[in-house]
Amino acid sequence: MKTRTINLYQFDELSDSAKEKARQWWRDCESQEFGSFGDLTESAETAAKLLGIEFGWHDVPLHGGGRRSEPNIYWQLHTQGSGASFEGRYSYSVGSAKNIRSEFGDETLHKIADDLVALQKKYGYKLSATIAANGRDVHKYAMSLDCVKRNGHVCATDDDDALLELMRDFADWIYKGIDDEWTYRMSDENVDDAIRANEYDFRENGDRDR
Repeated sequence: MKTRTINLYQFDELSDSAKEKARQWWRDCESQEFGSFGDLTESAETAAKLLGIEFGWHDVPLHGGGRRSEPNIYWQLHTQGSGASFEGRYSYSVGSAKNIRSEFGDETLHKIADDLVALQKKYGYKLSATIAANGRDVHKYAMSLDCVKRNGHVCATDDDDALLELMRDFADWIYKGIDDEWTYRMSDENVDDAIRANEYDFRENGDRDR
């Protein structure tokens, strides 16, 4: 019987090349779990409610049993057809422009809110819409919209198109938030901090000790 001794190192004890290998291990793990805990859409849910958008919801099974409800927001990063879309309903939210400014310092959201109010004003603040996605693609152009007044009258075609474009602008805002979160989580600074906090051990070449 032979006994082999393997030296293990903390992250800061590694060479630069070994550190980069350790970072890639962490990124591979993080990418597999990214978005799996329902934590990427919290800001979108808050903004949507203030704007008057009510997402549809679906149940997601959990690994340990049970289920979790998530909004019908669809997204895909850094591949052909990347983008975000969503399904739900839209109607006027009183004070939406003021409320969105109180919660978010984002000019894109401010403009969306202002344009929605201007469109609603033309129809006596009675516009509502159903927003759908085609189920195959996830980018904003997969979205469609049926817009009506509350008395059942269909809104003008140009306004229907304008409202759809505002929903697509909001989908773009959702996508940017998810992409920004990905960039942050994959940054060297965040990865290094996460590895240090978990006190992982590595072999000299940066391979993870199993």
